[in-house]
Formats: sequence, C-alpha cells, structure tokens
Amino acid sequence: VVQGEVVETVHQFKRGFWPSFRAHPPSIVRFHLDAADTADAATAIRFGFGLREEVSGPSYGDGVTFRVRGRRTDSPEPGRILYEKYIDPKNVESDRQIHQARAELGNLAGGPLGLDFENDCGPRQDCRYDWALWTMPELVKNGVPPRGSPGFPE
Repeated sequence: VVQGEVVETVHQFKRGFWPSFRAHPPSIVRFHLDAADTADAATAIRFGFGLREEVSGPSYGDGVTFRVRGRRTDSPEPGRILYEKYIDPKNVESDRQIHQARAELGNLAGGPLGLDFENDCGPRQDCRYDWALWTMPELVKNGVPPRGSPGFPE
C-alpha cells in the first residue's frame, strides 16, 4: 500500500549502490507481513534512509523527518512509532549520507505485523528538494539479519 510518490530503484550514493525506494514527502509505504513471516523470532527491522545525493548538500532544502511505525494487524489498537529521525543535510554535514538504523519490534513481534515507512517535509513543512529515499527494509531474526542483505553492504 502506497500513499504519495514512490519509485523502487537501485540508488547510487557516494560510490555505493543501495536497493531502495524513493518516497517524496509526504508519503507512507505500508508493508503487511503474515504471522508466518514474523513468528520465526523476528525481533527487529533494519533499514536505511537519506536524501538523494543531488540534494544532500549545502544548497537545497530544509530536511526531512523519517519515521517507522509498527502495528499488529490482528488488533484494533493503533500503531506506535518504532523509530523517528529528522535529518537536515543542508545545515548538518553528518546528515549527508545514507543513515542505517535498527528498530526493535518489542511486543509487535510474533504475529501479523504492519510496518509503515513514513516521511514528512520537516518542521517547516517545506517539501521543496525533499528527494527522500529508504533502503530496502529487512527483518532481523534471532538478532541476525539475513546473510548477504542487499540493503546493507557488508
């Protein structure tokens, strides 16, 4: 399920290639996983995010907020934020990269799971030059990501 402009691609950033999907804010990309997919000791999710290199410098934009929200799809309870970070590559040099993150699933593990990858236009709600991307997310089972994970160079 997708809300917003989203394109799956392989993105080159600083001489690295990242299987990714571009998602210009405001957008939400929803993944639904069956109990069989998550019950095998999946305890966390790994993912990456950033702005496309063309706008990840001192000249463009005011940053983007990236957020991962999780929810049990077999429960009426609303989801909860598993991870959230605002990056501002224009003003913060260390934000000019693909960030890698891990979010623990906690009590969401072991059942049907919904994961929402959301981004918005940052605190000023200025969406100009917010060419955001996510690297392909991966479930972490038994504390170990899948071997040869495409979204995370070893």
